[in-house]
Amino acid sequence: MRYGCSLMSAPEVVFIASAALLFAWGVPLIVYWSVVIVRIEQTLRGLPTGMDGVQLAEARRAADRAVLVVVPAHNEAGSIAPLIRSLREQDHERFRVVLALDRCTDATASVARAEINGDHRFEIVEIDEVEEGWAGKVNAVRVGIDRSSYASEAEYFLFTDADCLLHPSCLRATVALAEERNLDLLSFLNEYPAEAWYESLVQPVAGFELMRQYPLLRANRTDDRQRPFANGQFMLFRAGFYRDMGGHAAVREELLEDLALAKAVKSRGGRAGALLSGGIVRCRMYETWGDFKRGWRRIYTEAAHRRSRRLRNAAWRARLLGSMFPIASAVAGSVAAAAFHLGGASVPLGIAAYTLMTVSIGAYLLASARILRIAREPVVVAPLSPIAFWLVSGILFRAANHLVSGRPTNWGGRSYLREDRSKSGVMSVSGREPG
Repeated sequence: MRYGCSLMSAPEVVFIASAALLFAWGVPLIVYWSVVIVRIEQTLRGLPTGMDGVQLAEARRAADRAVLVVVPAHNEAGSIAPLIRSLREQDHERFRVVLALDRCTDATASVARAEINGDHRFEIVEIDEVEEGWAGKVNAVRVGIDRSSYASEAEYFLFTDADCLLHPSCLRATVALAEERNLDLLSFLNEYPAEAWYESLVQPVAGFELMRQYPLLRANRTDDRQRPFANGQFMLFRAGFYRDMGGHAAVREELLEDLALAKAVKSRGGRAGALLSGGIVRCRMYETWGDFKRGWRRIYTEAAHRRSRRLRNAAWRARLLGSMFPIASAVAGSVAAAAFHLGGASVPLGIAAYTLMTVSIGAYLLASARILRIAREPVVVAPLSPIAFWLVSGILFRAANHLVSGRPTNWGGRSYLREDRSKSGVMSVSGREPG
């Protein structure tokens, strides 16, 4: 007995299967990365950068505001000299600098003194111990302000790290932007010069993941929907507001004091803003791949409010949409194309598969290129982005595992024990000297 149907050929089966997988993986890529591209463009068009503040400073005559620059430094002999040079070159008229050297066991102090070369605008404060209940960097900032002879005159406090480099007009531009936007706290997302492979490839994606959690447009809102954000490498505070909120004492135990300070500003009725530096501040974060991973584990852990579940969700999002789906879509699309050429589908279906593959991979690569462009890294690295997203997701997974296992975080010469809020619903932090 014969039936009125025929079996599909092998190319047809392969085409249908690969096209279905392409649809399952490609459509989420198109939706997700198209939204990312739109939000990136909205951010770039809607917010000024630090470099935009240079011209603004000329109009606002912001040079008459007294600024105290506070630099906490722990064993920064290899990086503090360029920062000091960039501070000595500032065209701001009224500023002083206090270097708060926190338990340094290297030549930081001697390098700093040689680079200062008698410049009266600089003070050095050497700190021998950390007060109980204070994180190391936070304590260094507090002591630096307390011992500075210029603190009482300052109208603004600028907190910046020892491995940053400032444009000669940075202080004037930053003050002008803070006044123009009526901010009590202004922070910059700095540029990171690439001297190692992970700085070119992984750093832009690591920064993107943090900005996905704290979008700049939301960080600069002035209503209840604001999600306050700050980058501890560069934070400018209105001095009066900073004192009224209790200064760094309000976040004395925090490993990521910048986010905590931004939230404290909002909770006390102040206004916090965060902008791209536009090159007005440059900073090299980590000199080795191991330091890079440890540093970003700490950042992601605190940014996720020490919740392992939130870290794992972010890790899976980065791994699936940033690494696995793009690769799988490219493979499925290639297989579908090969099957089409072998007679596995009609011309319209073949064109549809080609289009879906092109648009999905194109959206992903365009977003990756935009992320690299913002970081001032070569866009030719974009095809390697799946590797970067895989590595970043690994850092997120490791951060979650460390929380679950109760593994302490070693940072700035101290060891910090933290509880997983996803398990306990509460948090306690204790700092102790590593032994």
